[in-house]
Amino acid sequence: MTMVATANSIFYYTAAAIVFGLATGVTSPTIFAWMADLSHPERRGIGAGTLFIALELGIMAGAASSLLTYNNTFESIKYAFIPVIAMSVLAMIYLFWHLKYRQSVT
Repeated sequence: MTMVATANSIFYYTAAAIVFGLATGVTSPTIFAWMADLSHPERRGIGAGTLFIALELGIMAGAASSLLTYNNTFESIKYAFIPVIAMSVLAMIYLFWHLKYRQSVT
């Protein structure tokens, strides 16, 4: 996302979009497997449903935020991605904190 936000040419933007697509392709199956591993066997359907609802809410929030920030110009692409980058960094910090807390408890 940072590469897409900082793209200053069509070539760099295309390369960033390819990297973004590859990252999404690698991340999605990992999230689905993680959901299956963390859910109780008899409640995996509820876990999958909750995951898909969260994904749809994220898509909806992303569409709404890009509607507010993207002005149909190449220069405004970065403003559409800055909130998403910030949320991703916060999520990463939370996951690392949770991992550290979980290891110190057990």
